[in-house]
Amino acid sequence: MKYLMAASLCVFFMIIGIRPSYLMKFGTIKFEPERVMECHTARLIYTPNQSGKERRWVREHIDTATVETIYEHKKIQYYDTTKYFELKHGDKFILFISAINSTDSGEYLIFNGERFIGRSRLTVIGNSSEGGCIDKCGELWITKSNITDGDQVAFQFFVASGKNVIWEKKLVSSFNQLAGGKYEIAETEEKRMHTLDILKTDLSDRGEYRVNCGNTVSNSVYLNIVLPVPVFSNVERKSYCKLKRCILASLNEAVMVECSVKGARSSEEVFMSKNDLMLKNAIHTHEDRFNVTYTYVKYSFVPTRSDIDTIFKCMVKNQGPSEFSSASVMAYVSVTPEKIEISFNEIIEGTKCEVQCIAINGRPPLKSNLYIDGQNEPGTMKTNKRGPGNMYTITTSITKNFTRLHNQVKVLCCSSVGNGICGEKKVNILYSPIVNISWQENKDIFVGDDVHLTCHVESNPPSTISWYNQSGLIQVVYETKLLDINLTSVSTDYSGTYTCTAHNGIGGIASKSISLIVKESRKAMVHSYVLGLAIGIPITAVLTSVISFIMVYKRRKGALLVTRTDGVDNEYNGSRNDDTDLQAGYESLARQDTSNEVEMYTQIDNRKPTELRVVYENLELCRRGNQ
Repeated sequence: MKYLMAASLCVFFMIIGIRPSYLMKFGTIKFEPERVMECHTARLIYTPNQSGKERRWVREHIDTATVETIYEHKKIQYYDTTKYFELKHGDKFILFISAINSTDSGEYLIFNGERFIGRSRLTVIGNSSEGGCIDKCGELWITKSNITDGDQVAFQFFVASGKNVIWEKKLVSSFNQLAGGKYEIAETEEKRMHTLDILKTDLSDRGEYRVNCGNTVSNSVYLNIVLPVPVFSNVERKSYCKLKRCILASLNEAVMVECSVKGARSSEEVFMSKNDLMLKNAIHTHEDRFNVTYTYVKYSFVPTRSDIDTIFKCMVKNQGPSEFSSASVMAYVSVTPEKIEISFNEIIEGTKCEVQCIAINGRPPLKSNLYIDGQNEPGTMKTNKRGPGNMYTITTSITKNFTRLHNQVKVLCCSSVGNGICGEKKVNILYSPIVNISWQENKDIFVGDDVHLTCHVESNPPSTISWYNQSGLIQVVYETKLLDINLTSVSTDYSGTYTCTAHNGIGGIASKSISLIVKESRKAMVHSYVLGLAIGIPITAVLTSVISFIMVYKRRKGALLVTRTDGVDNEYNGSRNDDTDLQAGYESLARQDTSNEVEMYTQIDNRKPTELRVVYENLELCRRGNQ
């Protein structure tokens, strides 16, 4: 069907000699109004986007599928200017069609040269007179019939050729001529178009206007001046207000709802309603500013839960067709959430976890503030509408990677909705164990000492702790943070490696080891030291003497042999062959010399005389050498 309509439209364009590519590019055309009573004047207004120099007004006859040019501005002499007349008004072109009748209904088109601009339909209604149209001097219309106090208004009048124009306004029951003052009256060069402008209207300009042409008059139009739309005070623009503008109120707290109207003369002309119920206890006040009266209506509003999203309306009663001017505003009642809940799953160190702050049954839906260990954390908001009264559950959440340093830190959630409310909860972080051992690490351990070993485990939850040595398990305790073992009166058998292990189901098994070395007792070490000194010193002295003796002996041996061969010995001559004398001489030397070298020979009584002699001689030589 749509393709058939498009094809029909293209055929029609071809008939009237236009190309579709020109459609709606060069301006607009419209009847104002589109429905006109018989015998009145119709106005077809063309607003060009370009110069619109070559204007051609065309009427379409659908019954005969033909078009008729009714007016062309370059060939005025060929057309009926009493029926059709074109006038330029500002940037627009207006085609006036006078004394219309039912045959004037139909489609009207305009071309700029050969380019089609647009079309508009005129509908002729009613019959103002059974005997035909009454001779009128022209057609009067107004740009806007309902205007606000202080606005500008323009009357336009299209007059028949050769008529005088007198502007009149109805006062009480008769029309009186308007002159000068606040009225600006003008006419076009052709004197077919006349205008009456009121630059700044007030309530006194209300009334009925017409044009008097001498023997005939025009139609009359009514100008209605309405009071300005009331203005509410304390209005804010918020996204959660349905009307985008609202008065913010808190539950059970009084807020002043106030509207003001410029120009109202008495309190009876201004009203305020709450949810379409008139407020009889609203307070009215007046204020004069720059010779203008302002009326204020005030109402103290204490909202309850039944007043959620209350609508206040301020109305001004006017004269004329427009009975009321009004403005509405919503009182958005904020409600403090009933409670704050903080939720998170089991948190294991090194894994990401979502923390949720849930503000339950509050309004408006605003994001809460989340703090972890005093630091503000930016979060995302999700809103769920629930329950009567348009209450909300607002969830603010963050995702964070926690460590054991966050264990037992405080999560604080605060909502600024209403009077504000906060909630808090501590974070429980699960983490694997870390093992440390304390003992007499820098001290020597001796047989008989006591040894104290403590295994400290940092973990959450608490761990199962076990002590082992090379012989196996010593002790185990479940769900604890430390485990002691006491070794009393240790012996060297206690030496070895001691290991503490811990596990809590988070991660693997943690362990730490120490090496214990038990030394012998302190008394045994002292005795051994003293005994060593007692034995070592004499042995050292004896060895030193023996070595010295051997060296001296080797040096003196040759000299002794020579002496015996020659038979010469001054000191011992005649006594060396006497063994008894040798023995006595030896003992005499021994008594004279108490050195170690002599003492070591006191046990040689059983030596042979020849051997004794040699020893005696060597001892003598040693004695002389010492002197």
